[in-house]
Amino acid sequence: MATELVVNAHRQFAPGKPVLFCIPDIRDSVGFVNRGYELGLNLILLLKPKWQKTTNLDGCLAYIIVDDVKQENVADAVTAVQKLQQTLPGAEAIDYYLAFSELNMDFLGALVEGLTGTCVHQPGARAFRDKRVMRELAQAKGLPCPVFAPADQLLSARSRFSSFVGDVGRAAERKRAPVGFVLKPRDSWGARGVEVYADSEALWAALCALQEPQQYLVEERIVGTLVHVDSAVLHRQVIYHGMGIYLYSFIRSEVEGPHFMWHSVAPDGALGRALTLFNQKVVQAFGLDYGFTHTEVFVESGTGDLVLCETASRPPGLQLLDLHAMSQGSHAYDHFLDGLVGQTTASAKRFHTPRTVGLVIFNPMPGVLTEVRPLEEILDEHVIAWEQNAQVGTNYEESHYTAELGRIVCAAPTEEECRPLLENYISRFHCSFADVAPQP
Repeated sequence: MATELVVNAHRQFAPGKPVLFCIPDIRDSVGFVNRGYELGLNLILLLKPKWQKTTNLDGCLAYIIVDDVKQENVADAVTAVQKLQQTLPGAEAIDYYLAFSELNMDFLGALVEGLTGTCVHQPGARAFRDKRVMRELAQAKGLPCPVFAPADQLLSARSRFSSFVGDVGRAAERKRAPVGFVLKPRDSWGARGVEVYADSEALWAALCALQEPQQYLVEERIVGTLVHVDSAVLHRQVIYHGMGIYLYSFIRSEVEGPHFMWHSVAPDGALGRALTLFNQKVVQAFGLDYGFTHTEVFVESGTGDLVLCETASRPPGLQLLDLHAMSQGSHAYDHFLDGLVGQTTASAKRFHTPRTVGLVIFNPMPGVLTEVRPLEEILDEHVIAWEQNAQVGTNYEESHYTAELGRIVCAAPTEEECRPLLENYISRFHCSFADVAPQP
């Protein structure tokens, strides 16, 4: 389909209010868009056709529909924005560019380059996307990182590979941890394409099999707990943050159970205070002017030290910002958008008792869903939100955390009381799958 520009005839430009160009997503940006409308901000949205049904378009200045958010559609999107800037008084300059999904960050960067002639829409943006650049910048800024090396450099000489293996072995000995290696694509988001190896010879064989080794990074495997900090940043300052802990591995080979578990981390506890300081150093190191960050951090089992896993210049997925708000009493989007117009967020903290919020996402197995227990049957007084959309007969090809049969959100006074609740919901949930018959 051709790229389409739609201008809202009933929505006039609001003088004195900033202009925001946003690529929303299906779920995690809904509150941002609606709050922007409430504040009278000038929003321009870029959408895929199927997003029109789930996106509130009433309050935006205009929206652009592209067939898909892919590089081949950037030029047409640039032309559409330029047409809007030429025909709508006040929209000549865009103040802020935001995307809400890792998959759309490269598109946004290319679009801004086409509009402004700059290679990235913010200083350091490439460092958030490219894991090699991220590691090199973090190391140069003194942030703790795993031992790492570009895959193509390790392949350049067997001696370099042996030296790297030795470095990883010494690091593991110092931490009293088992030796392990992680092979990851430089540009894939999250844990996509990540492989773990306990044996250096198996790692060498995997490196030799790579078609494009320059696109991969090798790191020591950190043994510990994966936590994260999600921030709102304005004028290079962290104006809001929330924290959580993953009770689940994102690496497929290490998944112990089928269902995803998570709970919030109290900001005033020992871990919360350490993460707050660590996150401030990350934001300063990467020089983000504005927007949102999702930074994942290892807490090493043997030492308790914090080690950077990776960071991203976009909000977290899985509606985690909404869960932070349930825990803390105020939302990152409110702090950011209110800050744009110079007003203080009306925080609910005065009337809110801090609590630990937990999340279970019930993930499917590959196959056809033949039976699923209704979540109503396992809800209790601790549940504060839930949803279940799974239908018997649905064929699931994805078994990782991105596919959902349903979810339960609960609240508890402390982190120690929250985890047993999550485990209880999982133990009481039941679903069955049948193999898909092969096509003749």
